[in-house]
Amino acid sequence: MLPSRDSGEHGQAHLEEHGAKHERELAMELTSPCPNWLNFLGHPVLDGLGGAAGLRARLHSPDTTLQEMKEGRAVITLGARPDAGDIERGRTLPAYRELARVLEPALYYRQYPRNQEVPEHIRRWERRFHE
Repeated sequence: MLPSRDSGEHGQAHLEEHGAKHERELAMELTSPCPNWLNFLGHPVLDGLGGAAGLRARLHSPDTTLQEMKEGRAVITLGARPDAGDIERGRTLPAYRELARVLEPALYYRQYPRNQEVPEHIRRWERRFHE
């Protein structure tokens, strides 16, 4: 279990015990390879998309914001808060789909051995904003 932001000393002790590298690896492990509510981009992905200015020019959803950060990084926020959507109710998350189309060349999908078929539920999950 991860310490909460309000865990104070416990959170600091966790960081000191495991180190920043562990925390970074854990964050990467928990991050899915597709658009999320908050999307942090840096080199070389952001460069490959034309930098922050090039990316901003390709994002048109009204609730999408792109904030430039230090060292050539940026954070893209899709709306005021996370949204799970609901296809049955017509909430198809157009901002997430737009970002997925823009990021398509840079998205990472888990690699499987050539002789192993990708399970259908995983393929659908990874491509859920592309269909």
